[in-house]
Amino acid sequence: MQNTSSKQYAPILMEPDLSIDRDSERWYLAPAISRINCTIGREASAIAYSFDDSIFRISLAFDRCKVREERKNTFIGTVDNPLIYTACDGLDMTEKDFDTTLYQSIEARKSYGYTKQGQPGLLDFEWSKTIRGDYEAAERRNIVGFGCSGRSEFDSQVSRRSDDEAYRCLIDVDNADQARWSATAMYEIFKPGMISNDVTSRLTSKRLFVDMPAERAAAQSMLPGLQTMIDGIKKEIAERVAAKTSEEKSVSNILGGQN
Repeated sequence: MQNTSSKQYAPILMEPDLSIDRDSERWYLAPAISRINCTIGREASAIAYSFDDSIFRISLAFDRCKVREERKNTFIGTVDNPLIYTACDGLDMTEKDFDTTLYQSIEARKSYGYTKQGQPGLLDFEWSKTIRGDYEAAERRNIVGFGCSGRSEFDSQVSRRSDDEAYRCLIDVDNADQARWSATAMYEIFKPGMISNDVTSRLTSKRLFVDMPAERAAAQSMLPGLQTMIDGIKKEIAERVAAKTSEEKSVSNILGGQN
């Protein structure tokens, strides 16, 4: 698992902000925590996080690529040793068997909610009355962050629809077991009608699986190391402030500021 600082840019012709650390990105790696990236055909990609050889979170994104293939980038690498990356081109908006199967399992539970019409991410918390117990706060936080967003090309295709009522996003949370639950986000595409809209397709966007006790244990294992990293950053900032203050005093003394 990695913790990176956001990239900051120094302002031009302005006093630098010494509270912002502009060193190279810092990467924190907890020895007992690992991250696994994989692709599932051209339709999906997944990231799994494990702690002490036990997976505590899987984030599954339905990329819906028309073509997914490995390519070489010689601009970043070299001709003899190019950067190899996986490209996801095009967008397959046809409903698949896995879309239909997931929707049928969601419908059977009848515990889902919808985002506000035409506004993915603004969740109607109708389903949240089923959240309870030790992990309630963590589950709410995860689901709010989960939202209803898939691959950016897919989101942009959906949001371009002319009628705000032409799509909506279904959020389903299977939390019968509070300690181990899953969430699914699914777009429902509508064909506007005279009396009511007809669903033309249901397209899965994201799935999330969380083992709450294992995730909590993983987070706790990271705290000492993260605190050490934060203390180191604070120390470096304090040293820079002290060095800048000392330099300014030296310049002031040269100009006669001590008199």
